[in-house]
Amino acid sequence: MELRFIGSYVEECKANPTRFAAGITSPMLIVKELGSSDDEDDAAFQTKFMSRADFLAAGSGERSLDAEPSVGVGHVFPIKKREGGAFPDRIGVGRAPNVDVRVSLSQVSKYHAYFSKNPDGSWSLTDAGSRNGTSVRGTKLADRMPTTIADASDVVMGPYRFTFHTAEGFVELVKRRAAVAR
Repeated sequence: MELRFIGSYVEECKANPTRFAAGITSPMLIVKELGSSDDEDDAAFQTKFMSRADFLAAGSGERSLDAEPSVGVGHVFPIKKREGGAFPDRIGVGRAPNVDVRVSLSQVSKYHAYFSKNPDGSWSLTDAGSRNGTSVRGTKLADRMPTTIADASDVVMGPYRFTFHTAEGFVELVKRRAAVAR
């Protein structure tokens, strides 16, 4: 998954608004705030097997070609099902390499929460029993109890703040920002 800043979507929209809008088919999570704990360490934190070559590269200060990019304020995570991902009825979020939406931050659980599309087209978010909890619009979610989530809702996973946007809401947000940036 390519991790992009919101500004790159704005530039894409300015270049070709119709093509941009047609390409956005899934909801998005935008990083709003990383928290005040160990943010600098969070970007480098990963749970994965390291080969000898990866280990040696890490010790030499070189960056492995498959290393996760740093996560920062303004990064956008498309909420999409990973090809071959388990649980076809949900889109898992966490820091494990096999989740659908990988958020490599230390206080996000390996399988932290999941999004589900409801029969009426709305979206739900469910905390998957995470260690540091999940909140929507300031309300802490009970473990494994789905909560409907609206466009532009604040989502908190551990100490990290995000904004959830439906595909349509994200397109409108980016179009507004592109109009201001002209």
